[in-house]
This record gives sequence, C-alpha cells and structure tokens, in this order.
Amino acid sequence: MNKKRIVLLLTGLLAMTIGACQKPSRSSTSDLSSASSIVHSSKPINPTSVPSSSSAISSSERKQIDPEEALEYVTDSEHPGGLAVKAINDDINGDLVIPSEHEGQPVTAIYRFGFNQCDYLYSVVIPDSVLLIEWDAFNGCDRLESVTLSKNLETISSYAFQECISLKSIVIPDSVTTLYEMTFSRCSALESAILGKGLTKTGQYTFDLCFHLTDVTIPDSITEIEEYAFGYCDFVNITLPNSVTTIHYRAFDGCGRLKTINIPKNVSRIGDGAFLLCDSLESITVDKDNAYYTSIDGVLYSKDLKTLVVYPANYLNDFTLLNSVTTIGNCAFAGAVELVHYEIPNHVTTVGDSAFSHCKKLVSVYLPNSVTTIGMYCFSGCELLRSLILPDGLQSIESGLFNGCYALRYVGIPDSVTYLGSSVFTSCLSLSFVVLPKSITKFGIWIFDYATKEIFYKGSEEEWNSIELSSPNSSIYKDETILYFYSENEPTEPGNYWHYVNNVRTIWNNID
Repeated sequence: MNKKRIVLLLTGLLAMTIGACQKPSRSSTSDLSSASSIVHSSKPINPTSVPSSSSAISSSERKQIDPEEALEYVTDSEHPGGLAVKAINDDINGDLVIPSEHEGQPVTAIYRFGFNQCDYLYSVVIPDSVLLIEWDAFNGCDRLESVTLSKNLETISSYAFQECISLKSIVIPDSVTTLYEMTFSRCSALESAILGKGLTKTGQYTFDLCFHLTDVTIPDSITEIEEYAFGYCDFVNITLPNSVTTIHYRAFDGCGRLKTINIPKNVSRIGDGAFLLCDSLESITVDKDNAYYTSIDGVLYSKDLKTLVVYPANYLNDFTLLNSVTTIGNCAFAGAVELVHYEIPNHVTTVGDSAFSHCKKLVSVYLPNSVTTIGMYCFSGCELLRSLILPDGLQSIESGLFNGCYALRYVGIPDSVTYLGSSVFTSCLSLSFVVLPKSITKFGIWIFDYATKEIFYKGSEEEWNSIELSSPNSSIYKDETILYFYSENEPTEPGNYWHYVNNVRTIWNNID
C-alpha cells in the first residue's frame, strides 16, 4: 500500500474517533427513514489556493509517451479474452494515448494501481475498448490535467482519480453505470464535472474535497446523492433533477458558498447533516408536489409540520418555530452561524442527535420540561455555550452531548437521569465541577477528562459502587478528579463528603 493511501486511511480513522457527524445505531424522527449524528471532522477545509504541482512545460513542448516502452499488460480477469494495462513504472513522462489492443488482444481495463502516482503523466486518452477502470488506477497523478474516458466505459472503481490535483474537468460518458467511492475526491483543481446518463447514483465521497468545483451537471437518471458526494465543493447553487429520491447523510457537507437549494418533488429521504456546515445557506425550497417535505419561509420541515428538518445555517429572517412542531430533528440547527440564544418552545418533546452541534456563537439554550429526549452530540462543538439546565424528567444523557463545549461552566442535571453516556463532558475545558444525582444506574466510558476537578455525587459510596459500567475496564474520570459522596450528617469515617448549606454545596472537613 502506498504512503498516500496509508495517510488517507489514518486520517479517516481519526475523523471517526474524535467527535461530531458519526452514525448511531438507533433511529430518530428527524430523518424520515434513518438517523445519524454529527461528529467533528479532521478533514482540511477552507483552502486558500489550489495545490500547485504542474510543470511549467507547455503542452506543445511535452513529449508523447511511447506505449511500447511505457506500458505492460496482464490478463483482465473481469473480461475473458481482454487485457488490463498498466505503466511499467511511475517514471513515465508526457502525454499518453493508450492503445486499444496489444498483440491482437483488446485492452479492456486499466489495471488497479496501474498508473498510481505517475507524477509526470500530463494527459491520458483511454480507448473505447476499455470497459473498466480498476481501483486506484490514476490515484495521486499530481500533474494529470486531462482525461478522455472510453465511450464504452462501464465502471470507474474506488479512488480511481483521487488526488489528481491538476485535473480541471471531467466528462463521465453515458455508458458508465457504476461509480464507486472517492473516485475524484481531493481533486482540488477540478472546476467542472458532467455525470453520464447511465448513472443512477453518485458514489460515496465522489467529489469530496474538490474545493474549486463550481459547475456540476447531474442527469435525470440519478436517484441518489450518496454520502459526502459533494463535500466541500465550491458551487453557489446546484440543480437536482426530479429523479432524485434520496439525499444521503452529509451529501453537501461543507459547501460553504451554497446559498439556496431546491428539494425536488420525488425526494423521500434527506439524511442527517445533508447540508451541514453550508455556512452561506440562506433558504431551502421544496417542490410543491413533494409528499414528504415542505418549506416555510425557507426553513425545511416534514410535510406534516411536526418535525423541523433543517434550519439553514445562514438564515437571515426572524424565526419562530411552528406550533405544530414536536421534534427538532437530527442536525436541524447544526452549524447555524449566527445563532446566539435560542429558547425551545414548550410544545417540543424531542431534540435530535447533533441538533445544535457546531453552533459556534451559541451562548445559551433554554430547554422546557416538555422535552423528554435529547439526542447524542446535541450540543457538541458549541464552543461558547456557558451553561445549561436539563429538563426535569429527562432520563438519559446521551453520548457526547457536550463534547467540545470549551466554555461550559455549569450543567444542571435533574434527579430523574438514570444513564450518563460516554464522552458526555470530554473537552469541556471550563467545567471544573459537576453534581450527579443518585438516580444514575449506568455509566458510559470516559465521561470526564482533566478539566473536571470535582464530582459531587448525591448518593453514598455504596450507591456509587453499585452503578453499572458500560465497560468494566474503562475509567469514568481521570485520576486528578476528586469524588465527593453526599452526607447530610457530619461523617465519622475518613473520606470525601459534602452536603448543602442554604442550597450551597459545602464540603465536610475531611477526616484523616
């Protein structure tokens, strides 16, 4: 496995472990078909320039690569009688026209890793005999500016043109029926792309991190926009055909210049975070004939008006939640750029996964006692959130709820809570103490980190030790944290104890 591939895989693993659009295993009402929550991404965003690695050599000065000297052939296992072509080594230099046959046999495939990291390959013409481009075929060809695809091409495999950072345009022929994941991801100079009419869906991460992609043509054969398909692209608007039925999880994640989008009439599912971190998004409109979604003043709701689906990140109008809404959906307010204070009305009962995550200016939120469910990572990444009182009757504090709330100083936890999930208070740098009710019967793992110096438990040491642990071998808090047990009367045994004096937390003098 080459070095670039290893780095990308490690980056992906890191993004999965550190925190805000991670898919949970449970369902929620914000996505009408399935659910997922939001986690922090380690991917680079907001580049200031396109990586420049093209040579100063003009096209007229470049040499034509001799196929007889530069290429070798192996049996194409997918197409009997055909050959798969690859470079002899990655030192080939110039423009390449791949022959359609070799020694009387047709060239039907580009071999896996066949031209991987051929840094001085400037252009390639793939003959019409080729039906398949295998995985990583041109991955990391830094100077590859032009690609002419076979008119009979059927499949473009995973990573085929990933990190071709000089490629500026691509036309996918109508013959292509299958496009696998990350095909053109990280092609940071790519400006335009035309998808062929043979496709029914994009691949996952197809154009993810194509920072300069502004012009995309999506045919009316496409029914699904896959996960991260256009993550961090640069278009201001994009037209989705009526054939689209599904916009998957984070499909347009990080499209920072996208201002408006129309949901076509046949869309029946919009995945969580589909428009997360679209910082310029001002309004979402919906075709009047759509049976699943509707738009009121540019805000996206379920058709029955019971669920707030997406509040555009850069919404410019005054906003009042409809009285019919009982559910604030997964990721509904996630990434809202100007949201500072929000009072949830008392007709809301459910606040979904990551509903307010990444609201960088959010300072305060009021939660009424009508709210009985708050999803995972709900306030994750709200860096300015200072305090929050959870509603009476809440039974579960889900994983990652306040992860990355750097300014959080106080959380009021009701005596009804029975479960405290994993990583609830990780990276809460200002949270020096927390008061936990004795109603808790189960803990997740790594709930607190170094910032939380004191835990005041409302029960006895025996009650604390009876709480079930999700993982018996994992810690709940760091060694530096002091755990105090409640004692109404002055204790007679050694230990750390506390009680209330005029509703003020007071530590009993420790007994040696």
